[in-house]
Amino acid sequence: MGGKHVKQNKAKNKLSVRLFAVFVSMVVVVLSTLVIHHFALHPINRNFTEESQHYIGRFTIPAVDIDVGLYEFELVTQEDADEMKNAMDEDDVAVKFWGSSKGGWFIGDHNYQGFGTLKKCEVGDIAYIDLKDGTQQKYQVVEKFRGENSGTELTKNGEPIAGNNSDGIIVYTCVSVWNQGEVWIAFLQPVNS
Repeated sequence: MGGKHVKQNKAKNKLSVRLFAVFVSMVVVVLSTLVIHHFALHPINRNFTEESQHYIGRFTIPAVDIDVGLYEFELVTQEDADEMKNAMDEDDVAVKFWGSSKGGWFIGDHNYQGFGTLKKCEVGDIAYIDLKDGTQQKYQVVEKFRGENSGTELTKNGEPIAGNNSDGIIVYTCVSVWNQGEVWIAFLQPVNS
């Protein structure tokens, strides 16, 4: 009888080992797929460095640990918009652009990159743009809220907000990777030193 139980236990152990191997294989396949998908969407290429013609300095909000390279774009053509989007897709790149039809400066980045903590900033927090020429621009958060991004317009409760922050900068990022229509928006106003 003892031999029969030993054979059954060995068979169960072999089955357990095989099931575990299948499980590990499935996990490896899933993780590999996720990694491949991530790098297909976010390739590791550094076309935008401090030597780029678009690089103007660094943007920081120390209270929430935002510290990213800042690249300025002029949006005249679709090609300009595509280049700006490609820049924003790189790590350590936030983009600054003039919304000429919108009447103001905008700074944007992905929430899974440099702007993941924008939602934590508060009215009164200080932001800086440290320009590559050594000068510094100082700003203060005067308003922060959850809004919408239609792809061509930032809104709050369906109303465009671009003209609501004259002489300032509008900083924004998506609320989440899965919900890119909702954005965190912060209005910054210059602080005179």
